[in-house]
Amino acid sequence: GSRPPHGRKKQQQGKEIAKITHRNLAAFNLTLSNKERKSFKRPPLFRVDLPEGVYCYVSDNQVESPQTILAIHGLPRSSNEWASLQGELGGKYRWVSVSLPGADGEDERRGSFSGSAEDLTQLILQVVSKLKLSRLTLCCHSFGSIVGRNFAHAFPALVEGFINLRLRPWLRRLITRLIAIIPAVIVIMIYG
Repeated sequence: GSRPPHGRKKQQQGKEIAKITHRNLAAFNLTLSNKERKSFKRPPLFRVDLPEGVYCYVSDNQVESPQTILAIHGLPRSSNEWASLQGELGGKYRWVSVSLPGADGEDERRGSFSGSAEDLTQLILQVVSKLKLSRLTLCCHSFGSIVGRNFAHAFPALVEGFINLRLRPWLRRLITRLIAIIPAVIVIMIYG
């Protein structure tokens, strides 16, 4: 069977984004020394006020660079999960981390924001516009990948690359189980 025309267009956009992403991944050479990595201090979060009473928090290293990495975290995490990667790449590229509403320790209901996929896409667009960002490489994880893909498909002219960070399911399960088990083992060892 044939695909509807809109399905082919999305598939073509996905292929174009994949090509650009592979090109950008090849350009990311991690050059920071261990000493530089340890001395990295993440820029503080600041509030970005958007139309209709909506706001979010953003971290921006404000490095002069023609390329901007826009990081969108997963849930239930926050933009803090990007700190180590930002330390690796933040000296070469402008790095902006968006903290999605509700993941910043505050209520997600803000003005007209309802948390829908469309609202999240518009939120990212408004942050990009307000900070005058261009030549974006989206770096996304988990739920942030859904938000990033929606944004990339809605505004392909703004996005030059897309990096979706994910773990193999078995590795993710192992890590989460170890995070739960290790503290319990320590408590048992100390208190018997």
